[in-house]
Amino acid sequence: MMGEEFRKIDLFIVGAQKAGTTSLFNYLKEHPLIEGHISQELSYFINDDEYKKGCSFMFKKYYNKYNKNNKSILIAKNAGLYVNETAIKRLHNHNKDCKIVYILREPVSRTISSFLMEKNSGWLKNDFKELPNEIKKHENGKYSLMYKLFINQSLYLKHLTTIYKYFNKENVYIYLFDDFKTQPIKIYKDIIKKLNIDIDFTPNFKIIYNQQKSVKSENFESFLHKFRKENNIIKRLVKKLIPYKIFIKVSNYILKLNRQESTKNKFLIDSKTVEFLKDFYKKYNDELSQFCGIDLTFWNK
Repeated sequence: MMGEEFRKIDLFIVGAQKAGTTSLFNYLKEHPLIEGHISQELSYFINDDEYKKGCSFMFKKYYNKYNKNNKSILIAKNAGLYVNETAIKRLHNHNKDCKIVYILREPVSRTISSFLMEKNSGWLKNDFKELPNEIKKHENGKYSLMYKLFINQSLYLKHLTTIYKYFNKENVYIYLFDDFKTQPIKIYKDIIKKLNIDIDFTPNFKIIYNQQKSVKSENFESFLHKFRKENNIIKRLVKKLIPYKIFIKVSNYILKLNRQESTKNKFLIDSKTVEFLKDFYKKYNDELSQFCGIDLTFWNK
């Protein structure tokens, strides 16, 4: 509704994908003065159809306890927001003073983790060894899905430059995945301090969210992947019949039923491709290190 005022999202975790964003979001959400959305990702700023419906739709869908007079801190997370300039611009229009959290993970390990996630989902048929050729295709002007998912999302400086185009550097908080793994409480407290709220509350850091798992049935996982798409007719019908909160819980439960712990990865990550990626990312790592003033030389070892 035109002219209606809404609370603003105070802090947004924009990425990087496969860099601990889900765990950080859930740790922050445990704080009694912080309110986060009920789904794993907030897609409002990325999804064109949702964005057209306005803020009232976003709060009704994603924030179960939403009250415009509530004084709690609103946080959000979407691990793919950092690669989408339109979404970043929309977030700026929503709240130009929003605090941005950007976690950086060594690009080769991020690429591998992202690749394994998509392979385990059952839909990706490509092999890891195809990545060097996908990079060469991109250099020749062909932008493929493989490059978009696994290479582009690891080119952090490119996306950080876009973020700085819309948000003041003072409001962009950069953390390293390595530090988050070893000292999650330090990063948690740093963010809480920046939000100007009580830091005495300690979340349960023993829980690690969104861990890599293999699927029991690739065919069933492929069906679930198609079902989760917004344009799926069955999904739209089910969402109309049951509340979104229940839909999310049921969806997550079904996903877990088809996942299992895996001690050995069944997809080949060949050393030749890994070495190629190390060489490829080195210049980007050096440029990012110089730009941010963060020593990232250990990424190249």
